[in-house]
Amino acid sequence: MDLYIAEKPSLARTLAEYLANGKQIQSKQGYIVGPSWIMTWCIGHLYELFSPADYGDQWGGSWSVASLPIIPETFQYKPVKKTASQLNVVLKLCRKATNIYHMGDPDREGQNVIDLVIQHSDFNGSVFRVWPNDLSPSGLKKVFANIKLNSEYRSLSLSAQCRSYADWLVGLNFTRLYTCMAQEKGFQGTLSLGRVQTVAFSLVHNRCIDIERFKPIVHFGLRAFFRVNDEKYTGDWLIPSQLKNEHGYLIDSHKITSVIASMDSGNAIVKDVSNESKSENAPLPFSLSKLQIYCSKKFGYGAKQVLDGCQYLYEEFKSLTYPRTDCQYLSQGDFKDADSIIRTISRTINLSDLEKQIKLSKPPRCYNDAKTTAHTGIVPTTIRPDFSKIDTHSSKQRDNKRMPRKIVLENIYDTVCKRFVAQFLPAYEYKSSTIITAICGYEFKSNGKSITQGGWKSFLTKANEEVTEKFVTVPCLSTGQSVTYEKSEQLNKKTRPPEFFTEGTLIAALANISSHVEDENIKQKLKESDGVGTEATRADIIEKIKHVGYVSVIDKKLKVTALGRDIYPSFPSFFKTPAMTAIWESALGGIADGKLDHNAFNRNIVSWTETQIECLKKKPPNILVRIDDKYCCSCGATLALKKGKYGEYYSCLKKNCTLTYKVFNRAPLFPLDNDGIECPECKKNGQQGKMVTRVKKINLEKGLPAKAFLGCDQFPSCSHAIW
Repeated sequence: MDLYIAEKPSLARTLAEYLANGKQIQSKQGYIVGPSWIMTWCIGHLYELFSPADYGDQWGGSWSVASLPIIPETFQYKPVKKTASQLNVVLKLCRKATNIYHMGDPDREGQNVIDLVIQHSDFNGSVFRVWPNDLSPSGLKKVFANIKLNSEYRSLSLSAQCRSYADWLVGLNFTRLYTCMAQEKGFQGTLSLGRVQTVAFSLVHNRCIDIERFKPIVHFGLRAFFRVNDEKYTGDWLIPSQLKNEHGYLIDSHKITSVIASMDSGNAIVKDVSNESKSENAPLPFSLSKLQIYCSKKFGYGAKQVLDGCQYLYEEFKSLTYPRTDCQYLSQGDFKDADSIIRTISRTINLSDLEKQIKLSKPPRCYNDAKTTAHTGIVPTTIRPDFSKIDTHSSKQRDNKRMPRKIVLENIYDTVCKRFVAQFLPAYEYKSSTIITAICGYEFKSNGKSITQGGWKSFLTKANEEVTEKFVTVPCLSTGQSVTYEKSEQLNKKTRPPEFFTEGTLIAALANISSHVEDENIKQKLKESDGVGTEATRADIIEKIKHVGYVSVIDKKLKVTALGRDIYPSFPSFFKTPAMTAIWESALGGIADGKLDHNAFNRNIVSWTETQIECLKKKPPNILVRIDDKYCCSCGATLALKKGKYGEYYSCLKKNCTLTYKVFNRAPLFPLDNDGIECPECKKNGQQGKMVTRVKKINLEKGLPAKAFLGCDQFPSCSHAIW
């Protein structure tokens, strides 16, 4: 019996339908029975690393500095409790299998998820790898035509395991150390550190500080107005370097006044003219980070929101290719599907005006096998999404299934489709002109630009996908030609502070972290490893630094919180820069390629962790945290932050007081005024309901903050609320 193991139920259903090819299949509890095979799934990770307490009493119980560092002799795995029943199903099926087909997501983590299950099973037969990067019928045909031995992907799994071991060691030990030291000073929360999350936090923190400390520089320029026959044009003064300060600005306005006074009305001479015809090909298809950056800027979507939307379009609708990709190129063999994809897109987007312009006779530059990685760029498939299905679910069902909003899915799909269509449109062509005009020994530069062929840019501009350009036309002039100088005006300028990070620009910064590094060796390593984090994890990194309270989102801008300001100076410098993660990612990439020994990597991480923790224990960091005591609104006793079965909560420390409070914005959720009053709406209908304090979930689509309000305790039968 052939056993196919997918990573998620939705993927399993898609693959089972394809394998059945119209034949009858049976759905069982945890698996699907086909004509000559069985399909099952993992529901993500079925195994997780041991917690410290699982290794013995020495690391169980309360956290303490004395127990650090926590270094297991060997890392062990245990079943994830919430998915234990599905694990049992998969393990039983493994015992009966003749061959296993590994169908995890096409990346190193997807490889490791199912490898762990097979390793913990009793199976000893042949294992094959299916790489499901396109779930459309035509895509799956290619996927199943390219099955390989799973052993060829072993290095990917080892790389994923090394990454998880290292992050476990470093994140756990440093988080516990800093949390224990802060709690000794009365701090009630958790101080979380990690090799990637702290770099992301550092970028946001330093940008906020730079903005606060920014002092604008007032500087000046000069613009001259010229005329030739009936045509006018302007030129900006090319300020000599000796007149500029160390920052490259002219800060003495008297110089401008002097130049204006010395320029008499009259003739000026065209000193130089250059005309150049230029062309631009369409921007490549999206990688995940490029799509997150784009959607953040255009729609204001969060990074996690875009990832979830893409994943839904990939898994549920089968309308996009695999989204967790760092690549923008497509395989050359995929070109044969281009015509079918364009026809599918045309059912959603009106392409009738482009029929003569779309060229499908030869592959555009995006089809390049030499530049693809384990994945390809995000493009539409031949399956058109049926967005009306979203409307068949109630809001409660959509919340339970974590279903993205319909408008979010439509916008993401529309954006990806238009970028794909642009690949087959003519190049954008324009004429660029530069004129240098001289008068009284001063030179003025004029730039002109005119379109000769709109090409792909006309389509995207019309589709409101690109910012409309401003075009400046200049007269057709020749060198040595006389023109008339009419007047000039002083330009008063002021330097602007850097902009706050948004989730999109932070994703871009993490992906291009080398631009934030001065050390050339580290810069090169970061370029080779494509930044810090991965396409699949950067959204979660941003969510993490928001969740732990270091960063908040205000008007879509990421800003450091009071807690973040307090604890940042005490964090070790190696956490604040991307140097450590650059070295790690370089090594992990080497392991994935089979060029580096994974055991050596693990030994180095263990040794480094032991050394750094011992150094910090001997010379503790100066952790400054604000201790704002929180008091019970009933008895006035101090509240303590505790962890329970359902997460964190505040509990009154007075023995006879049993009041507890939900955590809201890292503080107790105290009852609002009128908490407990009779619900006015219920009273009208002869029902018994009272108004209680609730919290509205963060509206990710609109970037609104969470807000406390009074809502009827009979919800959902009564939805009366007071804001």
